[in-house]
Amino acid sequence: MWAVGCILGEFLKHEPLFPGKTEAEMLNMIATLLGTPNASIWPQLASMPYASTIKWPQQPYNYTKKHFPSLSDAGVDLLNRLLMYDPDKRITAKQALRHPFFSQHPYPCTPADLARAVGDRRSSGTKRGRRQRDEHDAQRAEHHRRLRDERFGDVFAL
Repeated sequence: MWAVGCILGEFLKHEPLFPGKTEAEMLNMIATLLGTPNASIWPQLASMPYASTIKWPQQPYNYTKKHFPSLSDAGVDLLNRLLMYDPDKRITAKQALRHPFFSQHPYPCTPADLARAVGDRRSSGTKRGRRQRDEHDAQRAEHHRRLRDERFGDVFAL
């Protein structure tokens, strides 16, 4: 799930999330974004091989919201849960799929809806275009709810 968080972060930033050239650089970047790990947030850290040799930066704060300012609160929460240091506390795939982030606007759409959505942008400045876009958004939201509940409700029930 850590890798899913990194990929989500890269999609959102349009660049690598932790582009270090060495392990030490990447660990520094991780701690700079998420804060320095400690025993209270990751009890098993001290028992990991070579943990005592890592020189962590002294950075006690999580700066995810600062690095992703346009991301909704639910998006920041999902990203933080995916990038949780302690794997025992990290969000599971089932929990992530049910996260409120995926029920927010803009709603996921089908491939057929993608072409329609691009076409809607051309006329969205008119009253008719805005009404069509709003109707389309409502349809997509309903479609998303049905897909989630009917197709995946039993599979991903928490």
